[in-house]
Amino acid sequence: GLEAEAHSLKGGSGTLGAMQVMELAASLEEAGRSSRFEAAPDLVNRLETVLALTYAALADTLKEGEPIAQQSQ
Repeated sequence: GLEAEAHSLKGGSGTLGAMQVMELAASLEEAGRSSRFEAAPDLVNRLETVLALTYAALADTLKEGEPIAQQSQ
């Protein structure tokens, strides 16, 4: 359900260092856990926006041809 999917997204985004995605996924996970589904549409809309920005940033990083780990040094 919602809680499990948001939990997976939270973990994956944390691994990538996508902190805004992780925070929104955590909020969505909590909404699912506490059955506050009325909060879900707004969280999903915000998540879609942040994911688009995150994908673009990752694509730019990968285009540069430098491993991501070296980008942060």
